[in-house]
Amino acid sequence: GPPSGGGGEAGAIKKLHRGKEYDYVIDVDVADGAPPLKLALNRDDNPYLVADAFMAEHDLPTTYKDQIVQFILANTSLKQAGPSLDDIPITGGAFDPFTGGAPAPKPTFHHAPQSVYLVFDNLPPVDKLTAKVREFSAALQAEPSTSSLSLTADESNQLEPLLQGAVAQATKAATTTTTAGGGGSGGGQLEPLAQLLGSKLLRWPPAQIFPVLDIVRLMLLSEDGQLKLLSQHQLMGSLSAEAPGTVAAALKAASESTTAPPAAQQLGCRVAVNAFKHPQPRQWAVGERSGLLDTLAGAASSSNKAVRTGYATLLLNYVVASRQLKGELAHDEAKLQLLSGLVEVLSNCPTDDLDTLFRGLAATATLLVGDKALAALAKELGVQDVLRRVNESPEAKSPQGRRVLEAALDVAAALEGKQ
Repeated sequence: GPPSGGGGEAGAIKKLHRGKEYDYVIDVDVADGAPPLKLALNRDDNPYLVADAFMAEHDLPTTYKDQIVQFILANTSLKQAGPSLDDIPITGGAFDPFTGGAPAPKPTFHHAPQSVYLVFDNLPPVDKLTAKVREFSAALQAEPSTSSLSLTADESNQLEPLLQGAVAQATKAATTTTTAGGGGSGGGQLEPLAQLLGSKLLRWPPAQIFPVLDIVRLMLLSEDGQLKLLSQHQLMGSLSAEAPGTVAAALKAASESTTAPPAAQQLGCRVAVNAFKHPQPRQWAVGERSGLLDTLAGAASSSNKAVRTGYATLLLNYVVASRQLKGELAHDEAKLQLLSGLVEVLSNCPTDDLDTLFRGLAATATLLVGDKALAALAKELGVQDVLRRVNESPEAKSPQGRRVLEAALDVAAALEGKQ
């Protein structure tokens, strides 16, 4: 039968449930003759996410949802959050479930579907990037096995103006619309920089590769830079081919090496993310999707926030591409890889990492919208455990965490089949 019961009004003393303290622990009767189920929550929990997690935990039919929400509101102080909840969808209806009371706009989703590719367009300080490349070049020069990869005196002297040209091109790309092949100010420096990448820099060992990857990330921001990397020098390469001196080979070596610092993994993710800015490298990223995500998969469980955010952003861009480009990305195998990666990064993400959580949840909601089979698989993979953890976290209840909670509601709505 439908849920019934009671006995949960909170006083000054917290109630213990499964080793954790809650403001409320309510008995919920869901079947005649069966012992009641315990529903634990706190005053500032979102009743919609609590209901979702409770139904998932006890394998209850989704038709119970509105009754469970009403039951929560009737047996806790949360009943002051708004008027009757009859027929109110998870993301709001006659009132805003976050603030209550006043009528509010009624979008099905807050942050889904996502439709814009994100990039990491921060510009590195040229003096510091130059110094790091020269420092690593000197270290390679000191070792006979790598001395041939070090910069000559002329190359070292030219490096700073070359990087200044790359920054100028990236800055121009951020403020103007360029046409294919348009060089403009700074374009002349990108040709010798691309040559240097192919002949030496992209061949550097994993321990020294991260400033090189930052140069590639920078070049992918500008029209002329990405053309140099792809059309004229074919420097992006393929993860399925052994081709030293390519971006793909550098990413693979850095990801598989135990000597590469976290910065290499972080910048590897950012290179892949920035490949989505322009159509041609975007096609490269789509074609390399399976190998690229497998190569960078360790980022999903990284203890480094910047690494996790980079990987979540890459998954988000692939999800956006799957809706816009269709093709191979619309196949079940591609969707499963994206979903598995998203659940992995969200499951390993601390609740205070709001950027990664938001991007991962928004990507998950976008991926699941309109796909009932994939939504069912997401439940099997444990995405509802992620939603419960977000709902119980103090960070998601802060003003800064509101969009994270909204994105979690979007995922819950997509799981219910809303479009």
